[in-house]
Amino acid sequence: MSSLANLISNIKANTASNPLVQKGQKRKIDTTEIKRPKKAKETIQKSNGPSVVVFDGSVLQKKPVYEEKAEKKRFLDSRITTVEKVEEKKKLTPKEAEEEAENERHDVELKQLLATSKLLEELERDEMTSKERRRHTMQKLETLGVKPSTKEKMPLSLKLKLDEVHKRRNLAKLQEAKDLGIYHKSLKHLYVKTAPKKRNRDPGITTGVGKMKGATLTLQKSEILKIQRQGGKSNKKFKKK
Repeated sequence: MSSLANLISNIKANTASNPLVQKGQKRKIDTTEIKRPKKAKETIQKSNGPSVVVFDGSVLQKKPVYEEKAEKKRFLDSRITTVEKVEEKKKLTPKEAEEEAENERHDVELKQLLATSKLLEELERDEMTSKERRRHTMQKLETLGVKPSTKEKMPLSLKLKLDEVHKRRNLAKLQEAKDLGIYHKSLKHLYVKTAPKKRNRDPGITTGVGKMKGATLTLQKSEILKIQRQGGKSNKKFKKK
């Protein structure tokens, strides 16, 4: 028995001095320590006690602070061009404001003087060509309220030549589209100007009643009743006589 007790004591001493066994024991201790607070947390979550929430009403009164209205607009705007800061307009002093107003008045007076001075117009007219004079008079009339002419006149021969050039270019584009295989009848108006179909409005020989379609005369009920009434009136007159 004494030998067995000695053997057990030796084994315990060896295991206690063994570093690997010590590491394993430490790990077990750590895991038990980690697991214990989790259980405590779970017990806290499961507790059905009343939860206290502190509410402060001052949070609702707080609003985002913007330095200026322009900056607020820039912040809310979706365009990228308004990312740059808006330049602040410097307020003019009363003296500077008076000077600015006086300068503007002088500018208006000078403009009116140049526009209405007859001497300058006469000097300009002497140097102008006939075409320039006509253009000058038209500009003056436009200032008075005359509608400006949309197209300037050109010689007929020049216009016909320009039309021919346009036709050739359009035909070349049309041929190119056909060669590439992207042409369709519905796209012809994009390449060539097609003349609008003129509707034949000649009624021909008509009776004044109904509509002729091909070789058939179509009459409406109202027209037939009208003819019958007219016939009835004529018969009555004939009988009275």
